[in-house]
Amino acid sequence: MEFFFVICSTTLGADIMHQFKKLKINNFTQIPLVNGSGVGGGKKFGNDIWPGDNTAFFVVTETEKYESIREWVKEYRKQEIREGMKIINLALKEVI
Repeated sequence: MEFFFVICSTTLGADIMHQFKKLKINNFTQIPLVNGSGVGGGKKFGNDIWPGDNTAFFVVTETEKYESIREWVKEYRKQEIREGMKIINLALKEVI
């Protein structure tokens, strides 16, 4: 099992959901509004100075499904012109 989260521009939320559906990842938590700053997507604070917002998805799933999402994110991040997207894998100690 893998515990990971994806942080991306809200404009990419539907693309992430499509990948989850394709891989039958039915259990996740979405935080619809996340603000921050990154190299790929720049600053997004949802205001007049730094417009735009991010979203985050938290997932615990099988290793094979994580690897598929991970590869999809890696390929997306290779594009020269893109929105910000990052996947972060954390150690899973326990799920109750």
